[in-house]
Amino acid sequence: MKNTIEKDDHGKSQAAAQYESIWNLVKALECDFARLEELRDELLNLKATYTDCVDDTAAFGLAKEAKYALNQWLEENEGELFELTRDAGEFTSREQVEDHIQDDPLSVDVRSDWHLPGDEGSTPSEFQVFLCTGGPAVRIIGELDEYGQPYRAWIEYQDWGTPWTQYFDASQDTLLTYCQQFYFGE
Repeated sequence: MKNTIEKDDHGKSQAAAQYESIWNLVKALECDFARLEELRDELLNLKATYTDCVDDTAAFGLAKEAKYALNQWLEENEGELFELTRDAGEFTSREQVEDHIQDDPLSVDVRSDWHLPGDEGSTPSEFQVFLCTGGPAVRIIGELDEYGQPYRAWIEYQDWGTPWTQYFDASQDTLLTYCQQFYFGE
């Protein structure tokens, strides 16, 4: 029996890690931070009311009502609060997420279509977003529409001595949402 050792694909592993980071950033970008803040404020107010009533021995009846209101609120809103908190991750606003995305790649580059030498008005038609270089390297490659907006994108990776290879376990919508945060104009 032949003994075969499967070589680790570090490039693909790095592409998966980069895509997971992009996916989390897009989830945070799409988070309704206003609703998250509203839910957090409501919960804090209900907890404060309950704590105040418990601390006041004369307000025993109010404490029961406050506890009931808190439990009712949790039953109705805890799931939504959990999902929004998970989606927001470490961020507290959409602006923070946008800033983080802007600082995320190593470089953002564009290039134009084939055209006759000397033609004026050549506009970018393709882009690449380098996420990491070296061994392994990961980039997003895509196409721009006539307005300079991404309409198609995919991830490619490579390791030392290997060609660029497409990473197929990435959602087109997620990649486009991420890439649409960059300016590709002249």
